[in-house]
Amino acid sequence: MNRAHTAMESLSAHDELGLALLRFESDARQALTEFNLAIELAPQGVNPSDGEWAALYWHRASAEQKLGTAPPLTVTSQLRNKLLPVQPSRP
Repeated sequence: MNRAHTAMESLSAHDELGLALLRFESDARQALTEFNLAIELAPQGVNPSDGEWAALYWHRASAEQKLGTAPPLTVTSQLRNKLLPVQPSRP
């Protein structure tokens, strides 16, 4: 982190560089490195409830998907039932 910048400024710079690398340079590996650096800085610049966390993880997942290293998307039945409760059947 550059000592002249806040943690939020530094994590934003890493995130934006990662996005540029992913979109314009098609360099998913370097983009992933930048997203990981942004996520490392996040606890110092972002509150746990802030939406920026979701954006950082989304960006990292996009790079992982391009690299083919993203974990498979699965929804457990327990989580699925919480998100989509089973409606009682009507007789």
